[in-house]
Amino acid sequence: VMTSHLVHQHVDAGTPVTFSAEWLRILREDLGFDGVIVADDLHMGAIIRHYTLQETVVQGLTAGLDLLMFSNNPLAAQPQGIRHDLNATMATVSTGDWVVADSDLPAKVIFEANAAVAAGHLAASTINAAYERVIKLKRKLVRLRADTISLQGEPT
Repeated sequence: VMTSHLVHQHVDAGTPVTFSAEWLRILREDLGFDGVIVADDLHMGAIIRHYTLQETVVQGLTAGLDLLMFSNNPLAAQPQGIRHDLNATMATVSTGDWVVADSDLPAKVIFEANAAVAAGHLAASTINAAYERVIKLKRKLVRLRADTISLQGEPT
């Protein structure tokens, strides 16, 4: 399931669903969902304009996300000549300690998660549970793929 960055005024008002432990509790406990929960793109303006990278990582994982997606990189699809102008523009869109087009982002996300665990703001068991759900999904997908492979003709 992919979360949205929408805010519902009657449930966890002021907190995007992506960072809402209450919404993710409803999904898991009330609706019985036990699969992987992935954030919608965390490079969207609804997030980068209001949250630092540290807040994004810690709030997302603490709320119950299993996967954090950072995919809206406007520089990747642009011709080289336009990239310089976009890079300057992205610097103005950045908030706190992160910019949308950042090749070091995976390392920074891991650092923030580890720092949150070390500081006691995020339980290692939360990350381990997310890991187990992702691995379970991967194993299921591999089995499904293996079940659909058919060989045509005679082996040589």
